[in-house]
Amino acid sequence: MHRRSYTTPSVQSSSPLFARTFLAGTALLALATAGPLQAQTDPGETLEGHQPPATQLSAEVEEAAALEARAWALRDLMDERHEAARLYRKAAELRPDHDPQKVQNLREAARMSHYAGRSDRAIRDAEAAATAALRQGDVIEAGQAYVDAAWLAAQTGDRDRTEALLQEARLLASSPLLAQEERQDLLRRIDTAV
Repeated sequence: MHRRSYTTPSVQSSSPLFARTFLAGTALLALATAGPLQAQTDPGETLEGHQPPATQLSAEVEEAAALEARAWALRDLMDERHEAARLYRKAAELRPDHDPQKVQNLREAARMSHYAGRSDRAIRDAEAAATAALRQGDVIEAGQAYVDAAWLAAQTGDRDRTEALLQEARLLASSPLLAQEERQDLLRRIDTAV
């Protein structure tokens, strides 16, 4: 049997970047045109009260977005920064692990906790942001969050914790996944963190 090769006539490339981009685009197109998945059930089985995972996830993301909007409205009110931090943390919990907004919410929670005078909570939020970024494979964002946590720890005078957090950031700065410019930016932040 003869296999047919499908290529776009106007774009011929053998670069790995082109191949990854082409495959990713093809996968997204396939997902977009596939339609919703249907659950396999017996015809007599009732699904009252059952919510498919995609709908459940969508509702949680919508709730997270509403919490983020409420937190944003409280950011500039000094007496409400603790509440803004709590709302950002709750929004982060509702976001799926792969959602970059989860990391941003945790970083905002760290900022708001710091401005509310809750230093230990701010450090924990920044560390949680770094962990979430690492789970997503975002080395840059994880490194930045570790530097944030180190700066916050330095403000409390906790030298051991500061050094441990800076060491995590340095380790990430040595990642082969970073471009030279990204590495330099992270190292610059590490050097000025304390």
